[in-house]
Amino acid sequence: MTQYRSIPIIRNISASAPFTFAGILAVMAAVGFIAPRALSFLPAVLGLFSFALLYFTERQNMRVFYAPFIVGGGILALALISCLWSIDAEESLDRCLKMMPILIFGAALVYSLQCLDKKWLSAVPIILPYILIFGLVWNAAELWTEGAFHKSLRGLPDNFKDYTTAAHNRSIYLCLLVLPFAGLSLRHQALQATAQKYVTLALIVLLIMVLILTQSQTAHVALILGVCGAFFVPIANVYARSAFLAMLGLLMITAPFLAPYLFQTLPELMMQISWLREGYAPERLEIWDFVSRYALQSPIYGHGIEATRAVEAFDSAMIYRPVATVLHPHNFALQLWMEFGLIGVLSGIVVAGFILQRLAALPAHIRKYALFSFITALVSISFAYGVWQGWWLGGAVMAIAYAQIYARLYNDADAA
Repeated sequence: MTQYRSIPIIRNISASAPFTFAGILAVMAAVGFIAPRALSFLPAVLGLFSFALLYFTERQNMRVFYAPFIVGGGILALALISCLWSIDAEESLDRCLKMMPILIFGAALVYSLQCLDKKWLSAVPIILPYILIFGLVWNAAELWTEGAFHKSLRGLPDNFKDYTTAAHNRSIYLCLLVLPFAGLSLRHQALQATAQKYVTLALIVLLIMVLILTQSQTAHVALILGVCGAFFVPIANVYARSAFLAMLGLLMITAPFLAPYLFQTLPELMMQISWLREGYAPERLEIWDFVSRYALQSPIYGHGIEATRAVEAFDSAMIYRPVATVLHPHNFALQLWMEFGLIGVLSGIVVAGFILQRLAALPAHIRKYALFSFITALVSISFAYGVWQGWWLGGAVMAIAYAQIYARLYNDADAA
């Protein structure tokens, strides 16, 4: 092959390949901003491609790094086993098959990024801030025009009554997920000096604009808690990390016992606060209440993955939610209780502990940025999204991939 590299066109292609690959990794976020559901398969496709690139061009760099496959495979194994006792085995198996590519090939993406030469990754920090600007402009424009593109794409009239800004909540969440990595690019001055100033200003202005225009309370809470966690939780300290995990674990274990009490005491107060009322907080509490009581009917091993959507009618008073069904509990701890019981909750605590340990092992100047992204993801599945939604899993893989890239490119020697 070496003899052909002297041919100009082959030499040019070979030289541009790393930048193209890095560009594709960065553009993954842009695709997610426009069409979040594309993330249910895009990271898997990139994982397959990345692993092939590693195997056929840099096989000598392959190393023992099984953690992504152990975590992804473990989650998939638990989901598959739960099909044995699921209240709707067919639905459960279908969800497992949909999760399989993103968990397995997503793990391959993370593995490949750990092993590939840095030249394949070096352009990501240069491109990603511009990708985030695009995402924020996209959301600001959609919110300002009340979903003009959203409506035109679906052939809806301009005065479509059922449109709400909630249609853009997923995209805004993904912007917050990418935000800390764009911040890392600016911190390490990945851009030229002039561009650095304008990009920083643009990101600040656009972020404020989107947060003002959006009605996503989850985005507001995620940003506040993400910043607080990044600056005030010394995750590298074993005692602080253990306290964080203990608090998270305690909330996860007590969730189905705490939820009914919260539903009995808080909704009336919440209805008096417009920010909570408009964020459907009383409705969320009602969902948590009836899901919790159903989950505790099988407290050890649960009712199988995707059990919530299989229940035809929960025992609900339907005070704030007009129907007695729901696709998912809007809380990851209750979802684990509902689907896998205490076994699933304890497994979730183990996974959370592993993630916190990996965060602590990151270079000091990258750690807090990655922690921001982790807390953002945690908040999103605490109040809004289902854990097994394909686009959410893809977004998580994307964030882990970016954290991997920045950790490799900016090691402790580069710290300011």
